[in-house]
Parts: sequence; C-alpha cells; structure tokens
Amino acid sequence: MPSGRFSALRQQGHSRKQNEDHFVISELIREVSVQESSYSQPHERPEHRQGWLIAVADGLPGEGGDQAARLALQTLVDAAMASMPWADLSAGKHSPRLASSLRDAVDACQKAVETQDETPPSRAATTLTAAYIAWPDIYIVHVGDSRCLLVRDGTAHRMTQDHSYGAAFRELTSIQSVHPRFDHALTNAIGGSDSRVVAELRHEKLQPDDQVLLLTDGISDVLSDEEAGAILARGSATPPERGLGDLFHEASKRGATDNLCAVLGVFR
Repeated sequence: MPSGRFSALRQQGHSRKQNEDHFVISELIREVSVQESSYSQPHERPEHRQGWLIAVADGLPGEGGDQAARLALQTLVDAAMASMPWADLSAGKHSPRLASSLRDAVDACQKAVETQDETPPSRAATTLTAAYIAWPDIYIVHVGDSRCLLVRDGTAHRMTQDHSYGAAFRELTSIQSVHPRFDHALTNAIGGSDSRVVAELRHEKLQPDDQVLLLTDGISDVLSDEEAGAILARGSATPPERGLGDLFHEASKRGATDNLCAVLGVFR
C-alpha cells in the first residue's frame, strides 16, 4: 500500500489586506486504550491509521470571511471524527455511511457559521473543499469555487464543479467568455445570505503515484487545471512541499494578486 505524504502552503495576495484562505491536514487514527479489565488481555492495542482528512476554505474578503473559513475547517474535523464509520473503514470497503457523514459535516459547518456570525449575512461566508482518504478510496465533499484536482499519469482531472454564476452560465449556454466577476459570484457557499447549502460529493479510487491537490481560486484564476497538473507532474518524484513551491512560484509569475492556498497529497 502506498504511503501518503502531505504538505500545505498559503500566501497573502498583493491586492489583499489579509489572507482569508485556510487549510487543514489531519491524520485520523483509531486507538483503544483499556485502562482496566477483569480478563487477561493486553491493555494497550496498537494504533491503527484510518486515513487523512484534508481541506481548504476560502473566506470572503473581510474579517467575517476569515472567521467563517476557520470555523468551517474546525467544525468539519470535529464533525467527521464524531460520526466516522470506523468499522466500515477498517474493513477497507466503500462506505456510503461515510459519504452521508461528510454531508452532515457540511450541514454542521453551515450551522456553526450562522451561529457565530456577527457580521452582515452577505459577508460571513466561505468555500469548503475537502477530501477524506482511506487508501485506495477518496471521498470528496465540496461547496463553492475552490477545487480538487487528481493528477494521474501527468494529467489533471478536476474532481469538483465551480459553484458560481459564471460556471452555471457556461453550462447553460454555448458562450464561454464571461466577465470575471461572475466567476467569483458564488451560487453555493458555507454561510452567506442563503441558509441553504448543497454539498457536492464524489467517490473515487486512487492509484499509486496519484497526486491530490486542493486549491483556492487565487491559483485557478491564473493557472488552468492542465497547467497546474503539468507543474506537479514535473515534480512528481519530489516531496509535496517542492511541488507546491513550484506551483506558487508559477502563479506569482503569472501575476496572481489574490490570496493563494493549497494542500497537496502524493501517494508512492
């Protein structure tokens, strides 16, 4: 079974007063420590790694968005751990219950941001793109216009859809040229003025040498999926932090002014 290595990077954009983009990399471990018993058995059971939960959240500009992004990530990790179907994961099989648990986690994020929000409703909002990885399964849960890319054999495959008016317009018409402001106007987000949130879910099987990239729109605004995939493919034999460094370097060269944030996982 390939081992997973993960790294993350974030950078404040030249046009931003603060960086509202945040990330989390969490290792999920199942461990039982029996403190006392009436039978003759070892009291310590070895820990068993269940997988990884990685995520990025891009808060809307301002203090409200920054708080929403932080809170969404904290709530996601707490909710995922509280409802993790450990037995299914230990058996190494696809778990519909896990997909349901991730959807419930997004609902918990929405409620948490709504409860904590002390700013105008239209400002306290964030995207959320997360992946739970229990080899060889990957479960992706997504809200907003951050992205998850699967880089396999040098080619990037987008695992998520952009939840924006621009993306919706392109899907409904043959017109591909849309003003950039519509690409940043979200139709689906954690928080915001609409209390309804729809979690996009996807399940895939990973293969050895795959790379999983979560990224915010500061990167995708200046680098296409194909370009990002090509950069990571060139450094596929290097540590993930090197791949992210190359990605951020190229985004900066392209004139990126927005905040940048990404998490990369490599499996070898």
